[in-house]
Amino acid sequence: MIDTVRGSRPFPIDHERQERCTKMLGSLGMTITELALHLDRSKVLISNVVSGRQISPTVESCIADFFGVPHDALFPPRTAGEIAQMREREAREKAETERMRRERMALREQALAGLRESA
Repeated sequence: MIDTVRGSRPFPIDHERQERCTKMLGSLGMTITELALHLDRSKVLISNVVSGRQISPTVESCIADFFGVPHDALFPPRTAGEIAQMREREAREKAETERMRRERMALREQALAGLRESA
């Protein structure tokens, strides 16, 4: 399955996977940075693997072993359909963020225009 989606990296954010890992970290009072230090890996790598942006069975296994849980409990395999749904969600979130940014910029422009007129 991974081979069929490998060419479309980066992978979308897997919110469920991220939440599972965040709960495990929280139960130990740890951060991603501290986990990275314990595993002797970069924070960026650990963050990308936890979020699902990067798939690395080796690092995933290190993280699962560190927490003492089965690999699939933290990092369930995903089907192409699930990955497509995650991509759609990510695209919707990105579009909403961009819409809000444009609205804020329009309000700023209006405020600046009002200031220029009153000066």
